Amino acid sequence: MIKRIRKIFAILGIFGLVFVNSFPLTVNAAELTTESLLELLNNTTSTSDITESPVNSGDNQTMGLSNKQQAPTVDVVFSSSGAMQAGSMITATATPGFFNDASDPQKLYFTWYLKHSNCDLASSLDDGNRNCDLDGNGKITENDWKISAAKIIIKGSFDPVEAKYDAASNTGFDENSSGYKAKPSPLNEWEINSGASDNDKDASNCYVQASKSGLIYELRKTDAIFDDDDHQSCPDGYAKSCVSDQLASCDVLNPEYTPANISARQNEIDAAIAWNLANPGDLHVVPSQISKTIANDFGACAVSSNDPTCSVENDSDLKNFRATVSCSDGDVPMCVKDGGYTTFPFDATDPMDGTNPLLGIIFGKNIIGEAAEKETICSSIAKPNENTSPLDAPPNFLDNTQPAISSANEKCSVVKDEIINGNDTIEGDSTLDPVCAFKKDANLCKHLFAEIPGAVTGDGKFTLAEKQFWGADPTKPSTNGKGVDEENVVGLGVDKFSWLFSTGDQIGVVVEGDSAMPTEHADPSYKRMWAFSKGVCSELDDMEKGSSIDKDDPDKNTRGFYVEGDGTLTTGFLTAEVDLDDCLEENLLDPETDGAAKLTVQLNTSPANPINDPNGRGDVLNVAAGATNTQNPAGLLYKWSVQKSRDGSNAPIDTTSWQDITTGMENGGSFLAADLLGLGKKDLAINLNLQNDLIENGMVSSYAGGVFYLRIKVKISGTAADGSQNAEGSVVVRINQQQDEIKAYPVTANNAGMLAFDDSASGTTLCDDATGKTVCYVTKNEIIGVAIPKNSKSGTVPFSWTINGNPITCSSTVSAQCANGNVLFFPILGNVGEAVDVVAKSINKDNESVEVSRHFVIISPQIQIMAMDASTTWPKLLGYYKDLDGNRYPDYSTQVLETNSGVTATLGAIFYPSSKAGQAGFDWAIDGQIMGEYHNQSQIQIPVDKLSGESYNIGLVALYSPGSTDQVNNIRKALLKNWGISPEDVIEQNDSANIQLNVVDGAPSTVADGNKGSASASLITHLPEQMLFLFKISLTSILLLLTTGVLFAIMSQTKIIEKE
Repeated sequence: MIKRIRKIFAILGIFGLVFVNSFPLTVNAAELTTESLLELLNNTTSTSDITESPVNSGDNQTMGLSNKQQAPTVDVVFSSSGAMQAGSMITATATPGFFNDASDPQKLYFTWYLKHSNCDLASSLDDGNRNCDLDGNGKITENDWKISAAKIIIKGSFDPVEAKYDAASNTGFDENSSGYKAKPSPLNEWEINSGASDNDKDASNCYVQASKSGLIYELRKTDAIFDDDDHQSCPDGYAKSCVSDQLASCDVLNPEYTPANISARQNEIDAAIAWNLANPGDLHVVPSQISKTIANDFGACAVSSNDPTCSVENDSDLKNFRATVSCSDGDVPMCVKDGGYTTFPFDATDPMDGTNPLLGIIFGKNIIGEAAEKETICSSIAKPNENTSPLDAPPNFLDNTQPAISSANEKCSVVKDEIINGNDTIEGDSTLDPVCAFKKDANLCKHLFAEIPGAVTGDGKFTLAEKQFWGADPTKPSTNGKGVDEENVVGLGVDKFSWLFSTGDQIGVVVEGDSAMPTEHADPSYKRMWAFSKGVCSELDDMEKGSSIDKDDPDKNTRGFYVEGDGTLTTGFLTAEVDLDDCLEENLLDPETDGAAKLTVQLNTSPANPINDPNGRGDVLNVAAGATNTQNPAGLLYKWSVQKSRDGSNAPIDTTSWQDITTGMENGGSFLAADLLGLGKKDLAINLNLQNDLIENGMVSSYAGGVFYLRIKVKISGTAADGSQNAEGSVVVRINQQQDEIKAYPVTANNAGMLAFDDSASGTTLCDDATGKTVCYVTKNEIIGVAIPKNSKSGTVPFSWTINGNPITCSSTVSAQCANGNVLFFPILGNVGEAVDVVAKSINKDNESVEVSRHFVIISPQIQIMAMDASTTWPKLLGYYKDLDGNRYPDYSTQVLETNSGVTATLGAIFYPSSKAGQAGFDWAIDGQIMGEYHNQSQIQIPVDKLSGESYNIGLVALYSPGSTDQVNNIRKALLKNWGISPEDVIEQNDSANIQLNVVDGAPSTVADGNKGSASASLITHLPEQMLFLFKISLTSILLLLTTGVLFAIMSQTKIIEKE
């Protein structure tokens, strides 16, 4: 038994040595440095939709616009000595993150708030919620929830019922001993906490990040600027105005007022009068004479108001810090002359003067309601004919019409465009497009501390009245022994909150402090921000859904911006007007549903830039799931799935459609079904050998073939110890599709040992079929040339090569082809069965890392004799075997073929690897005789003239050589010169193969037919040629002896007489 164990360990040790040499696990130091460099070069940064503008150009700071910065966070977990039920003491623990100073709780304000089941927000009180109004303002607000929690925090185990607050005032009570001065000060900086409507504009800044957009806003108001020392809305002599398309109703010549029409109408009048005189009982209506003028409406652009507003039109303008002068009701903002009309061209004379015709005009007054102005406009637009008697000929309609009121340019938008931009012949004036800007106004920052009437929380004084309100010990600076009382009110360092749970209780926490992000202001400050217990604030998200600024009601502005700088270095700041107290309700947590600790899972992947190769040489994508807040990690049930993005090579976004390809990847061998589901299966290894059809099918966007995206998802389920919680996690991985490949070539060498690809008729690529692209079989000491064909994405960086992890180079001393940067020559060194892995790395023109590999395995050359025509020659059927499922399969011999007498058997030589076929010289032997006529023929035809039961012994001897004698010597020179391989090492190799060709009756035999003969006959049939020869000699000798004995037995005895 011990000998057997030793033998097993010896075999395992040998296997381990082979495995380590075939798949080295070490990385060369220089290669690691190159890998790191490639990874750095391959890193890309996300870009927002911000476009170039004077504020955020390359010379200016735009850090404040980044929506990829991580704002502070806080996670809350619950613990309890028993179940989460009424009467249990529950502790909530807040863990902040992404604050400055490593999120040290002692430097942060934790404002806890507790909402009991009957204490919903309400503007009025009733008997059901009256006890919830803790600040006595007649309604229930978020401040009441804060007070509810703060009272519990401050008093700890102290019982205020026995406290003697009146007596404390007589014993030298020091209100400063229990006080704490919050920063920024609520007295002279963040004065909103002291009751002010807003703070001074230069007070300490604060910020908030919208959860959906990721944009960070400064909490403050902004004020519009039209004209100041740095801005001028319009040039001198012009005023900002709103203009609109208006109608002027003017009296113009009636086109029906012609002599013919007047005469005809007069006849109608006379006829009606005559009828009425003759028929007083049947009077007709007497028509009126045709009027000389009629009213007609004309379009014109005129000033509608002188009160435009400064606004931000859309999100793009907001992010680019662009303000726009706007008008309500669709009116057009424009700089118009302080007096008179604004004309185009600008030197045009009075509209009444036709010597310098107008191309456009903006009338200075509102047409509607201004009778005098209307009359002036009408006189400039059209004049009625002033002849008092009917004309001799029909007049032109709208006589003296000005071009300015033609339909082409009577609209304000058209006239403005001409005045601003000009036309082909007349230059415009862009300064007549009014401009505006914003400047920072009042600061809106405030602490979210609990506030009580008659006191300012965090002012540094904690009076007896405050002590009594909060239920604090009047004899001690600290009631709960964890910081002075006012520190506990503001929540300094209070990262835990414990209370006696009642059904329906909900709690939340908001954490205030300096984030890890510096401000963009010219000072050393960091952004002071808040983190909410659920990380949401719909007030901010809703703010971003609407218009940036309500131009019809500027007092309703909620988003804006302002710019600081000296003109050479300017920085923009987004602003918002929100009350963060409005965010508290949606961040309430329910201990009964959120549990003792929320089970979470996070996924990490490696390598950083995985490559998929349909030829089977892709990377292994390792995905590790890390579960947190679990009491039983080994009991977690993992369920994995994989999806691909339908957006092709485009980076996934919120609207990306994902297609599940888990089954397809399992069928393709990327992983096993057993890897996807089970206890403790926290790691998933994915073989990235996905075929093109699996990647391309179902794509809805263009797929360039270079990049695609996978989303790996995992769902974990905890045991009862984790509250039977579930959690899901996912990670999106960018996969590089292997578009490059390494092609292998045979090589030739010249007299100097210089190598080149063999471009002769026999010099084709090696291992170019599907099997060969996965594993290419080669033989020891031969030289292989490899090249990576150029493609549309090929870069200019030469490839770096390694073989089995060891760097190798290709220089001009090896081959002139090495100068291409994508070529390598190398010898096959090693023993039969070992692997040779060739890896090339570079950077393509898209600055992405490229890695391509080829797998070679060393084998001895092998040759096999095969039947080439199944109708005349076939392998002998030896029997059948069954697999574990009972399926029956035939078992054919590789050493014995069968044929029929009288046919021509066609046999062929098959070489492994196939590349050796062109290097082999070989001879055929039949029944021990070399057949010269078959020399170097890969196929032979043998007329079968033997009878059934007889057989042929077919032999084949091959000599492998890379070429002529001179070429062999040149290859030896190359091996010695380039790699120091001794000329004595063999590069020619011999091989042989033998088969027996049995002559049988009928079609291919079956097992049943074969069983009819004797066992000895079957054994003799399979004996080698030499054994059969010896067997025949033995039988002949025995037969001769038997014959001799028989002859002596039947012959009569003869006496020999000796003569004396």
